[in-house]
Amino acid sequence: MKKKNGCKFLSLFLVFVLIFSIITTGFIPAYAAEENLESYQAEAVGNPEIIAFGELTPEIAVQDEGISVTDAVYASDVESSVDETPPVPGGSGIISIQSYYATNQKIILTWTKATDDVSDQNQLKYYVYRSAEDNIRTVEECEANGELQNAGGSMDIGTFSWAWQDYTNTYYYNVIAEDGAGNKAAYQPVVRNGIQITQSQSVTLLKGYTSYTLSVSAFSDPEEPISYQWYYNTMDTYGSNAIELHGYTEKNFTLPDDLAAGYHYYFCKISIKGGSIWAYSNSIAVKVLYNPEAPSINGPTEMTLAEGYHDTYTNAYSISGTLPITVVKKSGHEKITWDETSKRLKITSGLPKGTYPVLLEASHPSGLKKTFTFTLTVINDAVLSGEVTIEGTPKFGETLSVDTSKLTIIPAITVTGDLIYEWRRSGSETIIGSESTYIISKEDIGKTITVTVKATDCDGFVATSPVNVEKADGSVIAAITGGYTGNGVTFTYRVNSIDNAEYSMDGIQWQESNEFDGFTIDSSPTTFYARIKETQTHKAGPYASIGPVTFIKLDNPQVPILDYTVSQEGDGRSINIMPVDNAEYKFGDEPWSGVFSKGGYIGGETVTIHIRYKETGTHNASMPNSITVNLEKANQEAPPVFKLNYTYNKKIGVFRVWIPEIPGAEYSFDGIVYDQTRTKIAAPGTTVTAYMRMKATQSHNESPAVSDTVTLPIFATSIIVSGMNGKSSITTKDGALQMLAKVLPEGASQDVIWSIVSGTGASINTSGLLQATGNGTVIVRATATDGTDVYGEMQVSISGQSSRGGSSGGRDSSYYERRSSSEGISQIEIKVFENNVTAIITVKETNDRDGNWVAPFSLEQISDAVDKAMKEAEKIGEGAIVNVVLKVEATANATTIENITPKEAVTKASKAGINSLTISTPVGSITFDSNTISDLSEKAAGDLKIKINRVDASSLLPEAQQIVGDRPVYDIIVTGGDKSISQFGGNVTVSVSYTPKEGEDTNAIVIYYINASGQLEVVTNGKYDPVTGMVTFTTRHFSKYAVGYHKIDFKDVDENAWYSKAVSFIAAREITTGTGDGNFNPEAKLTRGQFIVMFMKAYGIAPDTESKDNFADAVDTYYSGYLAAAKGLSISNGVGYNMFEPEKEITRQEMFTLLYNGLKAIARLPVGMTDKSLASFVDADSIEPWAKEAMKYLVVTGIIGGSGDKLNPTKTTTRGEMVQVLYNLLTRAN
Repeated sequence: MKKKNGCKFLSLFLVFVLIFSIITTGFIPAYAAEENLESYQAEAVGNPEIIAFGELTPEIAVQDEGISVTDAVYASDVESSVDETPPVPGGSGIISIQSYYATNQKIILTWTKATDDVSDQNQLKYYVYRSAEDNIRTVEECEANGELQNAGGSMDIGTFSWAWQDYTNTYYYNVIAEDGAGNKAAYQPVVRNGIQITQSQSVTLLKGYTSYTLSVSAFSDPEEPISYQWYYNTMDTYGSNAIELHGYTEKNFTLPDDLAAGYHYYFCKISIKGGSIWAYSNSIAVKVLYNPEAPSINGPTEMTLAEGYHDTYTNAYSISGTLPITVVKKSGHEKITWDETSKRLKITSGLPKGTYPVLLEASHPSGLKKTFTFTLTVINDAVLSGEVTIEGTPKFGETLSVDTSKLTIIPAITVTGDLIYEWRRSGSETIIGSESTYIISKEDIGKTITVTVKATDCDGFVATSPVNVEKADGSVIAAITGGYTGNGVTFTYRVNSIDNAEYSMDGIQWQESNEFDGFTIDSSPTTFYARIKETQTHKAGPYASIGPVTFIKLDNPQVPILDYTVSQEGDGRSINIMPVDNAEYKFGDEPWSGVFSKGGYIGGETVTIHIRYKETGTHNASMPNSITVNLEKANQEAPPVFKLNYTYNKKIGVFRVWIPEIPGAEYSFDGIVYDQTRTKIAAPGTTVTAYMRMKATQSHNESPAVSDTVTLPIFATSIIVSGMNGKSSITTKDGALQMLAKVLPEGASQDVIWSIVSGTGASINTSGLLQATGNGTVIVRATATDGTDVYGEMQVSISGQSSRGGSSGGRDSSYYERRSSSEGISQIEIKVFENNVTAIITVKETNDRDGNWVAPFSLEQISDAVDKAMKEAEKIGEGAIVNVVLKVEATANATTIENITPKEAVTKASKAGINSLTISTPVGSITFDSNTISDLSEKAAGDLKIKINRVDASSLLPEAQQIVGDRPVYDIIVTGGDKSISQFGGNVTVSVSYTPKEGEDTNAIVIYYINASGQLEVVTNGKYDPVTGMVTFTTRHFSKYAVGYHKIDFKDVDENAWYSKAVSFIAAREITTGTGDGNFNPEAKLTRGQFIVMFMKAYGIAPDTESKDNFADAVDTYYSGYLAAAKGLSISNGVGYNMFEPEKEITRQEMFTLLYNGLKAIARLPVGMTDKSLASFVDADSIEPWAKEAMKYLVVTGIIGGSGDKLNPTKTTTRGEMVQVLYNLLTRAN
């Protein structure tokens, strides 16, 4: 029902007047809209409770100064008209579709515009949706199941088109019309059928051929009648000069018998629905020759093997000449066979010593032939010889490898078989490693390491020279801080405590304590040092220093209480100051002395008396505490002794301290200035002293003061749990491990309550001693005792007790099963860490097909692993996360690995709620998140095949080749049955190995996406991890990707600048390209518009160039589309009146608020916790209320580090600061 327009306009006018009045009287805080405030909060004086005023209109935020709750204007208080009628789709809601696939692929939707009884037709907005299923018939179904094609909608349109490449899959489309009041109506959905095409391959024919037929077959989904039309061209293209072959409208096409010599190209147009949807087949090339080229065979002519060899292949042969060519083995031993697929000879094991000739023949249908002879020699006395060396740094934790490049075989043989490695340490014959690499353990320190290398297909062995193993280099302390205190006689210097550190004041003699005392103002300037202590596995680290420190007297921050009495002495009066230890006194203008009593006053004087702490060997005299005494007035008794009260505000991390109120009293927090202020905001750990005295009256002087002092507690924010000496396991029978807890921040109580929260195999006492009771794994928890319920946990494994399954029970946190199956040898391993359960299935044997490895995983293997992992998860309980890893072991030189996973297994993983599925191979790894697993389960038409293929860079366009160079290029393909899957409903994380070249800046290593046009697009989230040696990126689609190097140098960015790494990282990903003339301008102020562009580029958010809903001041410039996208994503609602102020310099609190809103909108907020809070910074109180939530979150998660002890919220942001924040976020492991 609609109200009269007169009421409507009157209501709107009243609302406008009310809003204008509030704004002009200053009741809207600056940039309150930045936080999308729908309510405004205020804190009542003397009450830490937060009062919510309720929901206000989005344009109005009411401050708490002098306005009561009833004064707030609610949106519901203003009368307005209500439009509840949706638009009416035009043309009965019918949508027409055109779809074609040729040189320019395109889909075109057309509909009749809708009408509405309130909104004008040109004010209606349209949303276009797509789905792979017939599930978008209503508004609700479109919004729940559809994929929106025009973000934000489009105003006043009746047609929509876009480029399209996938013609094989079926899609449904629908349109929603929306009026100005937000009412929506859906049209009738229309289907675009997918077309599946199979066709003949290209062929070479000899002149004189007869009756050669080409064929094409197509199928549409849903099934529709299909028509065919053949075309001919002299070029391999669909171009406009193609000739339609009239009358040739069947699947099969018989070539004319008189084609001229040369190339001829045929292709077929497949159409459905009367030609509104159609696609071309690929061209079929027909090459006609007058005289065929004779066949030839080129390749290895001989091979020598040692007796006892394993199955092997020769290198591939090259076959040349006019196709088709057939190669057959004409003679030779039956264990030597020709493999047509790989163009190699396969030599099966078992041939005794001797010589075996093989005759190959290549022939052409014309009768031309060529023979080729190969000779295999088998010997029985081949011996491994030569030299092997150990490569790498022989220190704890480092990885050593074996260089076998100088190995030889005497006499020489072609194939040595697999190499066998036996790593040993001095003093034992036990083999400690059997791979080509070895990670040095604690037991190796002080010993020597050697490797013996053998081969499976020859005799003998070669051993390396021993290498001496040392401790690893110690950790580096970047910088240290410290300060000194005084006791009146000498100073004590304290270096700020560092975990596992030792300290020195000469760099030679080291001590455990971080305190050094006995200094005076006459002491020589002293430098103090700190370094990480030497451990069983690490050397002492390099030291960091501070100083030289010159000791000067400190200011005394304390002021003594001034308590006095006035007494009658004969005819005169005397003033007596209550003496205080280490104080001195002063009466009027007399000098300071130790005299605290003075008489001889006649009774009418006004005398100012003073007290202060005396100067000492370490402190200057304190500030004086002074009172003016009127000797005509009477004395006043001091107020009663009081106790300070305080409450803690967890939200902002500060205490509110207050003095109880006494009638007639005045108060002070420094003992000097007294007034009516009774409250003080203070940080945890602060010592607060407060004073109270009775005010002076007409008849009485001020009374003596009373005081109380309280040190505010420091609450725990996190707890780090560790085992003594870094141990995380108990391996000796009936052994024990002392657990340690570090409560953060510094100054928090270190008292904790110890407990075991899950697992079996040990018990723990109140002092944290963990006692083994059986094999298993436990989670040990230390909980703070300050009431915060903060805790830390650590997993400890227990072994070496009674056997598994015995009376002591227990379960291992990691175990595996090895089994044989038709797919080869596999291994299932279950690992449990904290709340993560990971099932790892390893296929150790795969089938080698010409360098292409195929690794099939069975339904039984995956189901078994999922079931075992889910049982472990049940033991953990709520919050358990289950991951599955399919690990493929293949040779290091494998270039293509195809993983085959049954569709049923993917469905089982999806239904079980698996968090991630990872395919791990030597070529690279792929991790699908839970949304993608579900998406694959729905889209796959059969078994899932995931192929990672390292391809030659020569397959790229010339300009792309020049950029990529010889770095790896990967083609990643996913199919489900006969259906290609390239787009995913979730995130996929890909990691590929890469070794940086000498001198490469790792921050400039990038990943390029190779788009459909062959152009390179940088992936902004790609990054290189020097620890794993992998380049990792996240995507929602698969194609070709290449590792690249994109180093950009700026003249004004010094390599030692604090922002240098960040600039290199951000510029390499084209998030920013500098300011021109080779400069980056890191100190330049950043504008609000520049921030939005950099942020959205960093997270791959495209500009919205079609939106009609943008900020009023988003002029047609580089940031316009980005502002529209930011508004559409609710990253910002602007600063009021639909304005954004893009050219205004952005403050730090504005930047962090927009950053927080943006990360929240795209579900990319960082996780984790540091020991910092807003209370760690002295200027936290200057943060505007609308920015506090954002800055608190980013401080706690470590994104904001501040400058010393300041956040500088109102300071304008520089370009250097912005790129550093983005660098911290994009390189962070979430």
